[in-house]
Amino acid sequence: MVPQIFGIQNVGTILGYLSLFWAIGGVSGPILAGYVFDITKSHNIAFLSGGFLVAIGIASLYFTAILINPDFFFLKNSKVTPKGVWRLPLLNSFPWPFSKR
Repeated sequence: MVPQIFGIQNVGTILGYLSLFWAIGGVSGPILAGYVFDITKSHNIAFLSGGFLVAIGIASLYFTAILINPDFFFLKNSKVTPKGVWRLPLLNSFPWPFSKR
């Protein structure tokens, strides 16, 4: 997905940063979750904050991709699915009632 959105010339740099921040999250996440558990005696806040951070990451990837390459997430002039459908395998294989199969 990285080359399609950001271009092949940026793959090494982007994957390097991705690995760096993945490692930082992998080290700091369990430590912070344990600290939150020690304070609250519950894992709820740790899981909710982790889910919130995942949602922020997904939203930032989506909006960054739209700014860089607006045509990536939408199919254009497709004969199988209607215009503007997300480029996801599940949606592309769905038998649309108005598709021209």
